[in-house]
Amino acid sequence: MSYLVGYGANYPVHVHHRGASIISTSILHSVVECVEGFEKWYSQKDGNPNVIFGALVGGPDSKDKFSDERYNYE
Repeated sequence: MSYLVGYGANYPVHVHHRGASIISTSILHSVVECVEGFEKWYSQKDGNPNVIFGALVGGPDSKDKFSDERYNYE
């Protein structure tokens, strides 16, 4: 598992990042407000529609486990 987004074959795809987890406004053709962004996009089970290449996520926990979930941002 790579903790650098976009690097290697197995990297995090549920990064806690607004720009990565909400589809582009150029595709939606509308603005995504804060409440809609949270309610519609934050809880999506699919991977992020945008890859933020080079982002570094928090690594494993004290038991060497990593959960690739948007809520796991600490």
